[in-house]
Amino acid sequence: MTIFVARTVTRKQGLGAKALTAQSLWRLLVLSGLFALFLMLVLGRLTTLALFEASRAFGATTTEYVPDRGDIVDRNGVPLARTIKAYSIWSGQTRFLAIKRNWRSN
Repeated sequence: MTIFVARTVTRKQGLGAKALTAQSLWRLLVLSGLFALFLMLVLGRLTTLALFEASRAFGATTTEYVPDRGDIVDRNGVPLARTIKAYSIWSGQTRFLAIKRNWRSN
């Protein structure tokens, strides 16, 4: 049976504790600067979009550019689903509950 023993190598010659601290400080400053620069670029782009291109963005949400939808038909041409323009109907929940309470009390 063979046993290998590895001697640990220590770095006795090096930059020293103060030099390592200074180097890590510079790394931190460079990374923080890059992060701040990226953040400023993103915020600047958002600001220009909000101030100068707002009218174009809202114009794209109108329905005047959207074509009419066609019917969905099966292979024989029989319509399965059709688009019908209709009014939306909804009820205000608070008003509905008030009417319901009044109806129960009578």
